[in-house]
Amino acid sequence: MQAGLHPPSRLLLIDDVVTSGTTIMACAIKLALAFPGVPVSAFALARVQSTGNPDRVLDPIIQRVTVAGQRCKREALA
Repeated sequence: MQAGLHPPSRLLLIDDVVTSGTTIMACAIKLALAFPGVPVSAFALARVQSTGNPDRVLDPIIQRVTVAGQRCKREALA
């Protein structure tokens, strides 16, 4: 970090589309390593939907991305 700059209080990743979440998770991990203790969140404009009702693709949803082997998985939060 450059001299005179203050560390951020939180970080927000922004992506256009999330499929499994693997790319956004990799970015979040790198940021967490660079800024220990700083909360990292993410926002995506769209998501790939492989199951469920396709009529609800544009409905907002909050999900958690977790590591699952070499890729990631998304889980809906209640």
